[in-house]
Amino acid sequence: MKRKRFFAMVIMLVFLASACVCFADGKGFFHGSGSTATAGTGTESSVIFEHQTLYYGGFPVAVMLVPEGWSVSMNIDWEFISTATPGVANILMTSPDGHAIISAISSYSFNDLYSNGESTGEGVDIGSYMTKLRYRNAEEYADLAASLKDENSTLVEEYPVSEDVKRVAEDGARAMLLGHTGAGLTGVASEGTVADRHYRSGNNHLEIYTCVLGTHVQSYSSAYRVNMDMFTWNVLFTYSLATDSQENYDLYRPVFRMVAGNSGFTTDFAYVLTLLGHQIAAIINGTTTTGPSIDEITSGSGSWLDDYYQTNESDSDKWIRQWDDVIKEVNTYNTTDGGTVSVSTQYDSVYQDGDKIYMGPDSQAPDGWTQLEIAR
Repeated sequence: MKRKRFFAMVIMLVFLASACVCFADGKGFFHGSGSTATAGTGTESSVIFEHQTLYYGGFPVAVMLVPEGWSVSMNIDWEFISTATPGVANILMTSPDGHAIISAISSYSFNDLYSNGESTGEGVDIGSYMTKLRYRNAEEYADLAASLKDENSTLVEEYPVSEDVKRVAEDGARAMLLGHTGAGLTGVASEGTVADRHYRSGNNHLEIYTCVLGTHVQSYSSAYRVNMDMFTWNVLFTYSLATDSQENYDLYRPVFRMVAGNSGFTTDFAYVLTLLGHQIAAIINGTTTTGPSIDEITSGSGSWLDDYYQTNESDSDKWIRQWDDVIKEVNTYNTTDGGTVSVSTQYDSVYQDGDKIYMGPDSQAPDGWTQLEIAR
C-alpha cells in the first residue's frame, strides 16, 4: 500500500490543474459566424461565476468556476493508451451567444524512447501500454496543438508566465524522477515548462495555456550493449479559449483567465486513474486475474467503476486547484466557506452567495449577497 500511495502522490502532482478542443478537425479554431458578443455577456464591468462540481458516476472529476449562463459538458476518453493516465477528461464551456468556447483538458502522458541514439518510433505500443510521441516542451506543444487545429495558425503573442508558476512546474518535473532508481542508470534530468500563447487564423483566435513536465532517464544494458534514453513527458493540463473575432477574444479573455485560475481536477479522479493504471499494468505483467479487464476499463461503463472507486481509499474531501497566479495582477479574497478565490484587480468588489461569486461594481452587486474581504 505504501508503494501505491507513492505513485498516487506522484500522479496527483499531475493534477495541479488541467489537446485543446478538437485539434484534428482542420476546420479552424472556432465553428460559427463571427460577430461581437452581445452587451452584458462576459463584459468586464460585472460577471457572476459559480463553482460547479462535475461527476462521472459516483466520483467528482473536476471543480470548475463557470460563468453564469454558460453551458458545460464533460466527456472522458478511457481509451488513451497510458498506464499513467488511462483516462483523459475534456470539459467544454460555451458562452450564451455561442461566440466563445473555453476548454479544460486533464493530464495525459507520452513516452519518447531511443536505443543507441535511434528513435523507436511514434505511435501506440499496446504491448507496453504506452503512447510514443517525440518530446516537446510547453511552447512546442502549444505550437503543435495550434497547427493541428489549423495549419494556417500563426503565433500572435506569448504572454509572460510568473516565476512562481515556473518554479512549481520545475518541482513537479523533479517529483516525477523520484521513482527512477536502480542499477544501470547513467543519468537523469527533468524539465518543467509552462506556456500561454495566443494564435490567429483568419478571424478566429485561440489562446492555449498549458504545462509540460518532462523527465529524461539514461541507462545502459551491459548484457545487450544497449544505451537507452527514455523521455517521459506529461501534458499536465491544457486550458484554451477559442473565439470567432478579435473583439470577442478581447471581451472573453478576462473570463477565461478567471476560469483557468480558479478551476481544477480532483484528487478523486487522480486516484481512480492511479488504481486503473496499476490494474492495467498488472494485467499486462500477468500478476492479476481479478478486477476489471482492460476492455472494461477502456469502455468506461458499468457499475464496476463506482464500486472500484468506493472500495479503495480516496481523498473525496480534497481537490487540487490550479495555481492562483496564472492570473496576473490579482487580489485573493477569503470566501465564506473558508477558502479563497483569485480575482483580477480590474474588478472593484467581490460578493458571494453560496457557490456563486459576483465581481464588478459595488453598485451592481446583487442584494443580500456577502461582500468578501481581501485575504491578508
